[in-house]
Amino acid sequence: MQTLKLTKKYETYPEYKDSGVEWLGKTPKDWELSKARKFISQIEPGIWGDDPKQDNNDIKCLRVADFNFDKLTFNNVETVRNNPGIPSRKILKNGDILIEKSGGGEKQPVGRAVIFNSDEVMTCANFVDIIRLKKEILPRFFTYQLYAAYASKLNLKSIKQNTGIQNLDIFSYFSEMYLVPPHSQQTNIVKYLDEEIFRIDQITERKQKLIEILREKRTAVINHAVTKGLDSKVEFTESGIEWIGEIPKQWKMRKIFHLFKTIGSGTTPDDKYHTDSEFGIPWVNTGDLTDSYIELPSKKVKPEALSECSALRLFSKRAVVIAMYGATIGKLGIPQFDFCTNQACCVLEGPDKSVSEKFIYYWLLGNKKYIIEMGVGGGQPNINKDIVKSIKISLPPKNTQDEIVTYLDKKVTSFDLAIKSEQDSVELLKEFKSSLISNVVTGKIKV
Repeated sequence: MQTLKLTKKYETYPEYKDSGVEWLGKTPKDWELSKARKFISQIEPGIWGDDPKQDNNDIKCLRVADFNFDKLTFNNVETVRNNPGIPSRKILKNGDILIEKSGGGEKQPVGRAVIFNSDEVMTCANFVDIIRLKKEILPRFFTYQLYAAYASKLNLKSIKQNTGIQNLDIFSYFSEMYLVPPHSQQTNIVKYLDEEIFRIDQITERKQKLIEILREKRTAVINHAVTKGLDSKVEFTESGIEWIGEIPKQWKMRKIFHLFKTIGSGTTPDDKYHTDSEFGIPWVNTGDLTDSYIELPSKKVKPEALSECSALRLFSKRAVVIAMYGATIGKLGIPQFDFCTNQACCVLEGPDKSVSEKFIYYWLLGNKKYIIEMGVGGGQPNINKDIVKSIKISLPPKNTQDEIVTYLDKKVTSFDLAIKSEQDSVELLKEFKSSLISNVVTGKIKV
């Protein structure tokens, strides 16, 4: 159970009893304890169906990916499946609770629940169960309880692992003890939490929008500095590249290929080469790239991997690393140590004497959007070493590069501190929200 500091704002109930249930603790004296399955009238597994056929049997299918757990509801459902003769019991009804029963992972185990609050005709996928309740408990109240149970990690006791996929034993999970307050109090609790959570979510959304604005301004400042310079009075000339536009007349357009001694990548060595030893060589993956200095990665390889794995090589810290594909495409990192990488990283190593690798890092960071647009492939584009080599950089004289780097170091640090402050505030709001829900639905706070 998460703790919430109680102030004069929060009242408690007159009398409490020991529930004997770890995740509930002490509960209001007149609140009943019950196994969830006793007030559940129906549990119906979802159904997947076939590819859509553009006929009357096509129906929207809500998936776990559509869950918006923070708001206990779901996002816009776009997936359509063809389900001829679908049973009416598998058609979602307003007030149905949907629980994730399969999938999950270490960071986000199964057991999340949302409420279906729509009159649109839909079904749900087979990784989801539909929960329908008896009259003694309100669906939205029970959804809040499931939120609190998940936050308390009650679901972990009922998870079974099967070939890497988590499965929630629904019978076991709903054999756990839950609270059933008087109906009038359930109504009060739902009303109170709906209002409070709406308020918290509004504040959170405003802060998240501010974070996006700060990030956009940060990128704009970087982009302007590395393509236009710091002196607005200089004479400009066309760069020859539409998305760069004009550049200072003394600057040159140079391909990255001509600016570094080595432009290479790496590989994923066999498991036998991985090590936890302090003498291991840092092995950088795209997940280590955060558009900043690279922290020492947790993954290392044995020194002999360099001689026994032909595609693996040691890079020096005078380098810039860029992710070439996947969800992290375009992510950048500046190493502070010698390292090797996997095949998804492109390394620009050994800058020419006329080049500051930190300037190149800022240039790639400020123009990331356009670099990603150069990618090839289907729904998730990839860039490759040849694309990276071909990128033309607006390059000023070395002393100007150093001035721009010094300027951007200060500016970016200022933006990063502001962004970090807002991110910390958002995390505190999320923790408070979770704690408030848990404490209200378990009776620690009277509403």
